[in-house]
Amino acid sequence: MEKPKLRYSGIKSSKRNKSIWIRTILGLLLLTLSSYLIGFLITNKGVLKLPLSERILQEIDISEDNITYKNFTLENNKFKAIQENPSIIIDLQGRYVEKFNYKYEIDDNVDVEVVLIERNAYGDPQEVTSSDRLLTDINISSQSIRNYVYTIELKFQSNELVIHDLQIDNRTKLNSYLFLIIFITGLIILISFLFRKQIFKKTENVFLLVATTTGLLFILLLPNRLGLSWDDQIHFQYIYSLSQKGMVKWTQSPFHLIDRVSTNNFSFLNTPEERAEARKFLNTNHDYSKAVAVLEKKNFFDYTKLAYYPLALTFRTADSLGLPFTISLVLSKLANLLIYVITIYFAIKITPIFKKGFTYIALLPGPMFLATQFSCDPLITAFFFLAIAVLLKMILEEKPVTWRELLLFIVSIVIAASPKGVYIISLLLLPLLPREKFKDNKQRNWISIIVVIVFLLVLSSFLLPRISGSTPFTDTRGGDTDSIKQILLIKEQPLSFLRIFSKNMFTEFSYKFIGIGTIGHFAYVGAITSFNLYYLSLFFLSFFVITDTYNQDSQKHIPIKIKVAMVFVILSIISSIWAILYLSFTPTRETTINGVQGRYFIPLLPLLFLIINSYYIKTKIPEKTYNWILLISTTFLLIGSISTMILRPYCF
Repeated sequence: MEKPKLRYSGIKSSKRNKSIWIRTILGLLLLTLSSYLIGFLITNKGVLKLPLSERILQEIDISEDNITYKNFTLENNKFKAIQENPSIIIDLQGRYVEKFNYKYEIDDNVDVEVVLIERNAYGDPQEVTSSDRLLTDINISSQSIRNYVYTIELKFQSNELVIHDLQIDNRTKLNSYLFLIIFITGLIILISFLFRKQIFKKTENVFLLVATTTGLLFILLLPNRLGLSWDDQIHFQYIYSLSQKGMVKWTQSPFHLIDRVSTNNFSFLNTPEERAEARKFLNTNHDYSKAVAVLEKKNFFDYTKLAYYPLALTFRTADSLGLPFTISLVLSKLANLLIYVITIYFAIKITPIFKKGFTYIALLPGPMFLATQFSCDPLITAFFFLAIAVLLKMILEEKPVTWRELLLFIVSIVIAASPKGVYIISLLLLPLLPREKFKDNKQRNWISIIVVIVFLLVLSSFLLPRISGSTPFTDTRGGDTDSIKQILLIKEQPLSFLRIFSKNMFTEFSYKFIGIGTIGHFAYVGAITSFNLYYLSLFFLSFFVITDTYNQDSQKHIPIKIKVAMVFVILSIISSIWAILYLSFTPTRETTINGVQGRYFIPLLPLLFLIINSYYIKTKIPEKTYNWILLISTTFLLIGSISTMILRPYCF
């Protein structure tokens, strides 16, 4: 009697799986079609109102009377500058302009002031002024206007340039960046609906879905440039150098990217046309046979560069396969994202409590942005989170700790501390575990010895190069700084130093931990401009910190002793960060400590909120419903942040 039942069950399961696949394929087809239609309509909402005869690419005849110019001479249908501050005025008599394009020839970057007389919402003329920069690595300027225009005036800050091929582009087209953000948003909704049992059953699955999809948006929507994240040119130098064997050959493309950071040129690649030209330049000029510099490479392993090895390996593999340079850049960033996502996925899976809190913090716009850039911060955050998760598992599980758990905690902290040694302080939490958590005193003593040895080794990896003189104490990016003078000043006036130190640290503590600089800062791209998004992020952060008390009761919670130790670790790390930046980044006798940024404190957020979190608050929300709230809130914040900070300024 059992066999027919099993056969029937198998047939039923097969039909169910087939049905899911059919719905998935149909859903993806419908999503692709709807994303295309929505993207097409939004992209061309102004153009579609025009007659078919005007939806064209039209060359502007520069010999006609509707163009006036100053300090230019007209030769062979080209404007050639003959004096300083030349300008061109184009009279369009109220025509609709989707895109205004022109080509140029220059020897050096040229700043341009663009003055438009547009039609405002009331139909009246309105002056709109913006700045642009003509870059030597491309030869096209594209202005996204999308309005009715009376005149366009271009004021150039150079007398060495040639302007030609002026165009009005009113053709219908699909904005691929807009399509991507619509498609990814729809994909999150589709997957969460079709696979809702799997997604909302486990919190780590919610994280995996949101982090991978929105992370891809960050990578694909931002320009292929440096100068996006803090010091990314320095991080990329390490990655590029580590990716090569023997001598390091710098081709024009990576050399050019680093050289252009000082002029912040990425912010002027703000239309698909300009970005396409920049990609073409980078891919064309990555030729090792025409290297612009060849430098000697140190071949020994460097612990402090640990964060860069996976990215370097990815870049080297892509480069060896002959992939375009810009694809190698994208894949290297993708490697950083994958390390972040996979590590935090397991941290959420391992931790017995505060799963939603971990997820929400990891999916804040600021940390997600950093996870998609050339940065060591995502590695620090990810492995610090993993270490905390393992620590919570050791504390809250009834069984004694295993060597596997102990070593995983130590290794996670060592990896997290590799770029910035201050995080090694958290290793001291391990010997403070209750005695009963260890199998015996022998195990506890061995762990204490290992912790001390590892602690000293990590510190020495940062201190020895400075003591030997191979690495300076002073950060050269800090301007007029001198660590030795700062130390002497502290010895001379210790009380004054303590007043300055405490004032800086305690007045900025809350802002550095939960301010917009931590939650929603996209480095040189800027901080989230919508305070509604920021306040909403704070609301949900408070909600998850207070209410995420699943699996906690009077028998299963963090002991007070451990919470006190967590407070000590947090204060020690933030004090060390402020002290280091006072010594290395702050000019002598300054009363404000420079260089302290919110990203340094992202790894500490779970520790801080676990101290506040209390099992006395009982959460009666069903876990699946709670995960729904988690997915909707994080997706809305991330898509909203990407739309306002990246899509609008750089993708139209």
